[in-house]
Amino acid sequence: MSSNWIYEHEEEKHVRYVLGEIGGNPLICIGVNPSTAKPDNLDRTLNKIKKHSERKNKYSGWIMLNVYPLRETNPDRLPQSKDEDIHKLNINKITKIIQEYPDSDILCAWGTPIKKRDYLKECLKDIIDVIGTQHLKMIDITKYGHPRHPLYCKTPFRLKKFDVNKYEYLNL
Repeated sequence: MSSNWIYEHEEEKHVRYVLGEIGGNPLICIGVNPSTAKPDNLDRTLNKIKKHSERKNKYSGWIMLNVYPLRETNPDRLPQSKDEDIHKLNINKITKIIQEYPDSDILCAWGTPIKKRDYLKECLKDIIDVIGTQHLKMIDITKYGHPRHPLYCKTPFRLKKFDVNKYEYLNL
């Protein structure tokens, strides 16, 4: 596994757009919002993503993106409304990653916390517009119909196709 870090953040705004160890074919993961993880100081979620990408020979790294880039350990404490500037920058960063790795699997892993704020749905729709639907994967679906968060799954994961067009939450 490469130790070629990618880390795009703004400490003063408490946002993290991109974190990962990149290679030619990384596993790209999309969560709800980032926690405190940084290069060489990963949280439990990113340790699982990293472990999975190391165990699967088809991946040469991993990249973590988020529906909304504000760092918050508890999604219940996300603001009631989104900051449009950081959302737009997040979309730009995601667009750049997808253009750089157009054939990489994209693990949808936001779980039920996607419902914590109304604006997360709109942010997710903007992301789907950018990433498309071709390479979307999931581990499993929650009882509420959302792609399961990897923290609650054994590694290595069994990834299966995620058909976002059948994802009732977005009503595409």
